[in-house]
Amino acid sequence: MSSTLRVDPSRLVAAASAEGEVGAFVAAMAAGQSLTGAAAGVSQLRSGAALAFAASAIDKAGAAIGAELSAHADKLNTAADTYRRTDDALGSRLGQVAGTI
Repeated sequence: MSSTLRVDPSRLVAAASAEGEVGAFVAAMAAGQSLTGAAAGVSQLRSGAALAFAASAIDKAGAAIGAELSAHADKLNTAADTYRRTDDALGSRLGQVAGTI
């Protein structure tokens, strides 16, 4: 026996909203800035260069993660819209067929 797939478009939209907020937060974190400040304090040491490199890598990763979360949120919204439109279209067709019987 297979399980039943149930799709609630409003839950997809809610998940997309939450995911979009997280994506925006992660993208705006600029976590590497604190490392950049630390790197400036020890710029004459090798660890200064390592901190500067890590700061750049962390900021790039945050931007990439934020972009991926935002893109996925867009896909969830598209899926919710597609489910709604499909349900409306099929419901309309069934109503037309039922009216002719």
